[in-house]
Amino acid sequence: LKDHAQSEIIKNEFSYWKDLLSLNSGKIRTDNNFNQSENTVSSESTIELHLTEESSNFILKDIHKKYNTQINDILLTALILAFNKWQGHNKLLLNLEGHGREEISEDTDINRTVGWFTSVYPVMLNVSDPSETGSAIKSVKESLRNIPESGIGFGLLKFLCDDEEIKKSISSFSEPEILFNYLGQFNFNTDWKIREDLKLVQDKSELRFHLIEINAMTVNNRIKFEFSYSNNFHNRESIERLSGYYSESINEIIKHCSDDKTISGYTPSDFSASGLDQNELDDLMNNLNS
Repeated sequence: LKDHAQSEIIKNEFSYWKDLLSLNSGKIRTDNNFNQSENTVSSESTIELHLTEESSNFILKDIHKKYNTQINDILLTALILAFNKWQGHNKLLLNLEGHGREEISEDTDINRTVGWFTSVYPVMLNVSDPSETGSAIKSVKESLRNIPESGIGFGLLKFLCDDEEIKKSISSFSEPEILFNYLGQFNFNTDWKIREDLKLVQDKSELRFHLIEINAMTVNNRIKFEFSYSNNFHNRESIERLSGYYSESINEIIKHCSDDKTISGYTPSDFSASGLDQNELDDLMNNLNS
């Protein structure tokens, strides 16, 4: 990783991350005015949202046929739509946590390595018209597809790059206030399972990194969301509204993508060699379908 952090490929990403972090998406409004030093582990509470098995199965499988999407495209579209309803934002800067095993070197054999390769990197979600579900999905999908090297370069530049100016510049930006993490699918229908009450043990006085952390996972064919927040900054009723708006937005996306009248749509990343932007691609597809 340290060697890869010094490569021109990674250093050339600097302008991308700097420009992204310079964008203003607005601060998250809180219910209470506390100092950041009060955003402690001891003040954390969690609200859970569970989708039905039917909705979960559709999101895991058939929903992606409409726009050639992946699960994060759908879950993050629902998130920006929910935040728009909750706080009026049509832009949202968040940290996205990933666990993929990106191949950065042919000389490294990781076949026998156990565990996740976790990366955390900023993403800007921008939806110009939240009432247009299809356009929102396309916009979020393209934002995610345009991330270089699935985001691992951000951490390499911030922590391992030998260019101190680059490290200093990236570290000078404030952390996004939101974290989203889809952990994957877990099936506990076996004769053994991990106790659900086993949690990460942290010092209660430790500071949390974000105002709101949303962890999602599929457990026994149902998608579950955990909205974690600090009682010092948000009242429970506020986060319940956010989770309610999220459920509402998920259902709107499901309805849109399951409607036979919804025309399947592509985005520029589906035809990267064409050089077409979204409007040109939409015009082309409309002409082909007419």
